[in-house]
Amino acid sequence: MKSVTVFLLAGTTFAIYFDGKGSRHSSSSSEEHGGHGPRPGPGGPGRGGNCSPGWLRFERQSGVWCVFVGLAGINDNSFAQKDGQSACVALGATLTGFQNDKERMAVADEAGRKLGAAGGGIAGLWLGATTRAGCKAGACGPLNTFMWTDGVTTGTAGLKWATGEPDSVDYPGTAACIQQFIMLPNWVPGPYDLEGFRTGFTHGILYKFSCIAPVTPGTRMFACGKMAAG
Repeated sequence: MKSVTVFLLAGTTFAIYFDGKGSRHSSSSSEEHGGHGPRPGPGGPGRGGNCSPGWLRFERQSGVWCVFVGLAGINDNSFAQKDGQSACVALGATLTGFQNDKERMAVADEAGRKLGAAGGGIAGLWLGATTRAGCKAGACGPLNTFMWTDGVTTGTAGLKWATGEPDSVDYPGTAACIQQFIMLPNWVPGPYDLEGFRTGFTHGILYKFSCIAPVTPGTRMFACGKMAAG
């Protein structure tokens, strides 16, 4: 079973993930490496509260929503959606969704920056969503197949699917999940990647897939969300 350890040092948050096989992966956020998005700055003030350094800041009708983009590890295709949720819980957050298209692309671009810095080129990013009753084995259309699970994200304005998605495949497990494709222009297919990703998907696009490992692309990321402090 994977465990998560989180600690703070000089304004930087580190999350360490152990996969039970001796492997360790980490992600971090710091003030000088704040992400991009519709906010005044990393952890900066604004309407409704503050986000910690390194968290994206989104102003929603319900208040300020803070999002952290984590990287589980290059070519760690054993990192399932539940592991992403565990990592978020350790940060006092939950796997999150997109309120609108701006949020979707802000998260994608922040994920791309972190992925490139780690030497990767393509990844699947776990989101907080699950299939509605009766829609796992047969898609119920692009706007009705999934529902957000973070308790804050609402509506369908943040859904932008790849061509043919969500599909009608009955994936293993009790539900299917949404992954976001993170794709850099210069990526080269790795051991868990397919050349077809290049023509079938684009950076920031969404697709329906299995929630459990092993999964493709091989590199795993996740987006955590929580309400702003203060």
